[in-house]
Amino acid sequence: MRNKLSLQLTLVVQAIFTALAPVIIVAILLLFSFRTLLIEQQQQTQAAQADKALNQVAFDLEKLYLALSKTAENSNVALSAQSGLFGYSARNAMQELLATHSMLSSVMIIDAQQFVVEASPESSLLIDLSPLENDLQQVLQEGYVDGPKSTLISSPDLVSQLPGFTPSQEDTRVLLMTFPLVLTETNLIDARASVTGVMLAFVTWSSIQQSLQTASPNLTAWSAAPDMPDNLQRNNMFTKTALPIPGGNDSEPIYFYAPNEQVITPVNALINEFIGYTLIVVSALLLLLFYIVRWQLKPLNVLNRTVKHYASGELQGQRQDLPFREFDDISAVLHEMAENLSEQQSELEKRVVERTRELQLALDNVKRVNEELVSAQKQLVESEKLSQLGVVVAGVAHEINTPVGVCVTATSLLKDKLTVFKQQCDSNHLTKSALHSFLADADNCVDILTKNTERAAELIHSFKAISVDQSSEQPRDFSVHEYIDLILRSVRNKLVKSGVEVNLSGDPQLFIQSYPGSLSQIMTNLVLNSLKHAFTSKEGNIIEIRFYLHDKSRLVLNYKDNGVGVAKQDLPKLFDPFFTTKRNQGGSGLGLNIVHNIVNQQLKGSISCESEPNKGFTVSIVYPVKKVERLAD
Repeated sequence: MRNKLSLQLTLVVQAIFTALAPVIIVAILLLFSFRTLLIEQQQQTQAAQADKALNQVAFDLEKLYLALSKTAENSNVALSAQSGLFGYSARNAMQELLATHSMLSSVMIIDAQQFVVEASPESSLLIDLSPLENDLQQVLQEGYVDGPKSTLISSPDLVSQLPGFTPSQEDTRVLLMTFPLVLTETNLIDARASVTGVMLAFVTWSSIQQSLQTASPNLTAWSAAPDMPDNLQRNNMFTKTALPIPGGNDSEPIYFYAPNEQVITPVNALINEFIGYTLIVVSALLLLLFYIVRWQLKPLNVLNRTVKHYASGELQGQRQDLPFREFDDISAVLHEMAENLSEQQSELEKRVVERTRELQLALDNVKRVNEELVSAQKQLVESEKLSQLGVVVAGVAHEINTPVGVCVTATSLLKDKLTVFKQQCDSNHLTKSALHSFLADADNCVDILTKNTERAAELIHSFKAISVDQSSEQPRDFSVHEYIDLILRSVRNKLVKSGVEVNLSGDPQLFIQSYPGSLSQIMTNLVLNSLKHAFTSKEGNIIEIRFYLHDKSRLVLNYKDNGVGVAKQDLPKLFDPFFTTKRNQGGSGLGLNIVHNIVNQQLKGSISCESEPNKGFTVSIVYPVKKVERLAD
């Protein structure tokens, strides 16, 4: 039996697809939306941190710029560019700037001839300002027209000379702040003011970037130069800002970034937590659903057990109340059916007992009738055998009648001749010629008597052999050709009356050990069957009998007539007992049945027949025999 689907499992799967599946899909969509929202929130947080750090550094730069402007406006600083007497005061002011502002790398005062007058720290006095020669010349020439100015320049040679430079520093840019030193009597910069020199302030971009990093410990700052590596762009989340350059309208792009893992990890943690809670809820719902389905199917299981209980033949039992109305109705119907079946079963058992008794009586009658039929069949078979023996007796009697009649005639003639001879002897009238005539007649009569008595004796011997073979059913050695010819002579008178010519072909020297009585019954029945059923006229009737030994152990006997044949639908029934096509003409239907039984049961052979209407009838018989040498005389 094929494996069937479980209704419980089917209902659970159906509930999952109809109820939980939409919930899970919505949960997944909400999960992705929540993840996107968290990532956007992280981006906003990162942008806020970047703005905060950028504003703080921009404030520090602006504060530095204002402090440098105030220092440049100091007259002592301006006079220090002309006279070394004021150098101490300028040096203190510059040292104070370095101490106050960490991003400031170096401050120096340049006179009108572009010589360094003062510098802080003192190592800055050795800085080669040739890369700034053109810029310094322009400032000294223009004087105070443009005022203070901030410029972001890239000069590896200059940056490498600044204090705090390290060889591993990649960014070689520096923020150069130039402040004209103007000497005026009115504190107003006008045509009466004179430029004594320039105050230079150097702020390396690395220090600015370091300040940005300090202000944003969770982020990494990156400026536009040098170019950012591709792997850095792929694996990080960026926030773009712009750092304003103090003293002008320019700004420098700054990128703040954090590794994706740092940004996504909190998001993934929340997502995983949400997934965990979702799985717990879904598992709880599945478990609840399983128990609900199991509770709903419990009445069905009860009904299943009830049906199996009834199917096993136990129709008695208490009806169970079920929680659902539909199942309870089914239970009531099943209980009612069980009660009806129980009543019908009891009634059926009574009927079975009664019918069994009736059938037993009928069976006893059938057995008795069958025994009577078997006995009748045996009697009919014996009668058929006796009738065949009668046919043989009649044939033999007809054959004996001729030689016996001739003997009677010869005896009467001899008696008459002997009476005349006696009379002649008594009267002494016996002549020599009369004596010779009597002797010739007597010799002729004796010869006739001898031949016919021998013929009669031979026929009697044949009849005796056939009758003994049919009654004894004992095997013996015999010549097949001679024995079949003997059987044919016993029915010759019937063959002659029907105008039948018999052609017997086979080896005359074939001697076998078998049952001659069975062969006699077979041949007699086949010949009588042809005489009764095959021939409708007394002309052109032929019976062909052919025999031979196959494989030295099996005798093949082919019997064929050229009669009217047998209808195709009657062939399968030819060997059935009591089947005959001439019931109204005295046919018993046992001839071929006797042949069939003898071949199959006694001779342990096989028999088959072929026939078509108006094409004759053929019987093939094969049975085992033992070949023997020629019989002794």
